[in-house]
Amino acid sequence: MPNLYIERSAINLALSHASDAEADANQALAALKASDASSGVSSRIGGAYLAEARALVAQGKSAQGREAASRALSHLQASLGTDHPDTQSAKLLAE
Repeated sequence: MPNLYIERSAINLALSHASDAEADANQALAALKASDASSGVSSRIGGAYLAEARALVAQGKSAQGREAASRALSHLQASLGTDHPDTQSAKLLAE
């Protein structure tokens, strides 16, 4: 289910519904934190934080977006590596 929220977040963001995109990313994070997936480094958690970061930045919440991107970056670097496109996106948003 968290992956569906992440996908829906991306769709909402593409439709310029940034607040809905943020809500979907938060639902994904809540679902992941409630499961065993929250017990370490995870590309799924990193992806949810990245979706949240993108939604926050789209709403003009740059500082909060950078914080979410930093959290995404720590998960994505460890799980997918530094060259993965999601890791690179998180790195750019975290700066």
